[in-house]
Amino acid sequence: MRKKIFYSLFLLTFTVLFFATALFLWISYRQVTEVNVQSLRNQAQILLALDEQGKLDYENLFHAKIEDRLTVLSADGRVLFDNYANAQQMENHLEREEVQQALEKNIGFATRYSSTLNKEVIYYATRLTNGDIIRFARTNDAIYAQFGNVLQYCMLASLLLLAVAFIVARKITANVLAPLETFDLEHPQKAKAYPELRPILRRLANQQQMRREFSANVSHELKTPLQSVLGYSEIMLNGLVKPEDQKRFLQKIYDEAKNLLQLIDDIIRLSKLDEQQKNYTEHFNLREVIANVMLRLQNKADQNNITLKFESSVNSMPVIGSKAMLEEVFSNLIDNAIKYNCEGGSVIVSLEETPKKWVISISDTGIGIEQDEQERIFERFYRVDKSRHCEGTGLGLSIVKHGVMIHRGSISVRSALGSGTVIVIKLPKIED
Repeated sequence: MRKKIFYSLFLLTFTVLFFATALFLWISYRQVTEVNVQSLRNQAQILLALDEQGKLDYENLFHAKIEDRLTVLSADGRVLFDNYANAQQMENHLEREEVQQALEKNIGFATRYSSTLNKEVIYYATRLTNGDIIRFARTNDAIYAQFGNVLQYCMLASLLLLAVAFIVARKITANVLAPLETFDLEHPQKAKAYPELRPILRRLANQQQMRREFSANVSHELKTPLQSVLGYSEIMLNGLVKPEDQKRFLQKIYDEAKNLLQLIDDIIRLSKLDEQQKNYTEHFNLREVIANVMLRLQNKADQNNITLKFESSVNSMPVIGSKAMLEEVFSNLIDNAIKYNCEGGSVIVSLEETPKKWVISISDTGIGIEQDEQERIFERFYRVDKSRHCEGTGLGLSIVKHGVMIHRGSISVRSALGSGTVIVIKLPKIED
């Protein structure tokens, strides 16, 4: 990871530097070229001024100190004078681009390869008062010589910047990774991490803590019924049980084995929910699912002298998800509302609709939950009433919460000790 971050930063810096240098060199070359063109233009202006004064003599041009090539052409393109070649041996220049421009606009400019000089040349031409054309030419060697000085300094600066970029990339990489490399899942509060990463690191630490607690709790929860089964079995094997008590002992072994099997089933189910192994895309009516759950639990409610009520302001609640999972969610919640209710109490399940959510409330008149325990009831293996160990695995509400979250919903609880409990679930409606 360190190398990947370093090379990414260095490559980014190199790329930016490369394009910045290329842009700078292109601009510099254009400026150097423009300076040379202006130099040719200034020389032409001097000759134009002499021409206007009637002092321009072509013969005297041989003795003038003109470093650039100077050619004088007639209006029909014949070469009248050239300080670099024999004018009489030179071909007609009427078709030259800069000559045509000078004839039409008095000024001409072009860049092309010269067969006479065997080099790339910049031409600047202007028309005299008598119709003749003077043309200055400068090879790109002069431009390259000037540009070479700029290029040397530019390359030197680029190498220096690359060295700085290398050092800076290493420093940034070290600073980026330092908080992560020193992060301790055991003590996340001591980590010198970035503020933006602290929530993520805290979640990682919490997940790590939850995994450890889950492993410890699973070991404990599995060990307890197994010890009971082994204990009752050992007593029976040693012949210490009276014949009339054997059925009671066998019933104990059966009950503990049944609890053990239920615990294993719940652990497997919770593990699948954690991994979210399935994509739930089933369409169904949630109102019918809840109504069926209540119908199935009606007999249990009657046995416990609990009144089960169903209140709904909607006739249909279409959702997408797992029908079996949500059936288990509401079966668990309504069963708990019956189980932990008071004699002669009631359980009311109400369905409501909001613009974007389906709201399901399950309220009971039971024993209630203390305020400091309400945030923990969805934890794995947590039981409000520790004396009711045999009545469940302690994973039911954790499975409920996971089932709701997988359906992109939320679950909340409102309760007071001795005043009953209200569980509210909100599930998203199907988007049009």
